[in-house]
Amino acid sequence: MKPKVLLGITGGIAAYKMADVVSQLVKAEIDVRVIMSETATRFVAPLTFAALTQQKVHTSIFPEILADEKEGIYPHLYPATEADIFVVAPATAHTIAKLAHGFGDNIICCSAL
Repeated sequence: MKPKVLLGITGGIAAYKMADVVSQLVKAEIDVRVIMSETATRFVAPLTFAALTQQKVHTSIFPEILADEKEGIYPHLYPATEADIFVVAPATAHTIAKLAHGFGDNIICCSAL
């Protein structure tokens, strides 16, 4: 069984470097899922990571309209509960502060909680 990595991409300028990281993980036959903060989507489009992983990229804690699978209904729970490891990179100071204080106001922080 392939190891599962959940990558939370935050809104730092280094977000563009995560495309290479994801590509290398996929080449190593690791199942990579990506979630992005709203700010991160201003640096790199979610479509970039969807193409690299062949998986849907979540950017919101709110469910999709007419979702019929658990990942669409509960995007803040899945795939977080199924991941072997959860990586936040780049980890902006803003996100680190939110995680340290237990704020769950975006997909990354809510998934971590």
